[in-house]
Amino acid sequence: MSIEIRECRHGDLPEVYDIEKTSFPHPYDLDVFQAYLMRVEYSHFDGFLVAIQGNTLVGYMLFEYGHKGLIVSMAVRTDSRRKKVGTLLLREALLRLSKRCKEVTLQVGVSNVGAQDLYRSFGFSIEKVLPGYYPDGEDAYLMERR
Repeated sequence: MSIEIRECRHGDLPEVYDIEKTSFPHPYDLDVFQAYLMRVEYSHFDGFLVAIQGNTLVGYMLFEYGHKGLIVSMAVRTDSRRKKVGTLLLREALLRLSKRCKEVTLQVGVSNVGAQDLYRSFGFSIEKVLPGYYPDGEDAYLMERR
């Protein structure tokens, strides 16, 4: 079954939030996603994509345009991981960002090796360690793609 990447819609937010809660130990609040969706609708500095397979939302991606692009957050449903959903979301976000930004950055937990491998496959490299970046004290890597 094919995967469609499209802009997030208001009706998608409950599924996006469910994915968020099951993906991260310190998830963003639903308000964060509502705010991003409003910002996407009223500005040209933010992106909010979702991946749909059949009738199911299987992943999301938040990103920002600026002097440098920024991948804010990406998550995929547990049962849809390792099925190229993240690859498709990242590819589409980078395509959009590349039209306006020469560099893209992101932060990823030092223990999240799977995500690091995905980002490396798209040309990201570790620039530095951000000590205690996450609420639980875990360090993050700042990764960049030029």
